[in-house]
Formats: sequence, C-alpha cells, structure tokens
Amino acid sequence: MKLEEFRAIVRCIERGQVMTYAQVAAAAGYPTGARQVVWSLKACPPDVPWHRVVGKGLEVRLSGLPGLEQITRLELEGWRVRGRKLVRLEEESQSQLKAPRTTRRKNAAKTW
Repeated sequence: MKLEEFRAIVRCIERGQVMTYAQVAAAAGYPTGARQVVWSLKACPPDVPWHRVVGKGLEVRLSGLPGLEQITRLELEGWRVRGRKLVRLEEESQSQLKAPRTTRRKNAAKTW
C-alpha cells in the first residue's frame, strides 16, 4: 500500500534533514505521486516526522496551524524560514561572513 510506503520513507528522514513530497514519492517508486504523499501525511501516527517533508524549492506549503507547527519543528532542528522558504542556519551564517561584492565596471580605469 502506497500510504505505508510513503510513511516508511518519511520515518527514515533524519533530524535536521528534509525531503520534498516529490522525492518521497520517487523513493517509494511512484515518481508522479507527490500529491498522494501529501494525503498520506494528513493524519499520520506520531512516530512519523511529517514536518520534514516540504514542497519543491524547500517551501513550507502547509497553511494555518499545521504550517506554523511545521515551521516551529523545523526551526528546532536547525532550519530558518524566510517567507515560506527554508534556509539552513549554517548557510545563513556563512553568507553573512562573506565579504560584500563590490561592483566595478569591466574596463574602468584604476585609481590609486
């Protein structure tokens, strides 16, 4: 049964990791079953980490209280949410450490 196959894959997602609905479907052998993954996670047992499954582009697709709960759980696992998109905390801190790019015209004269 697809339902249990999807849930078995979701149970294997480690803390701090996420998969998209399409990735879960493909891993179960149903490459076009992303919507079925959504339905299989609507009422799942507590041992299924449903919050680790997100939409394409690493976006939180749930709205209302389930969406807020998903965001809260993911933040506890090291994710930051910008708008509806997930960003790893490590990536965010790395991007802040990089030197800002200067804009310079290609053939601009050098001034010392």
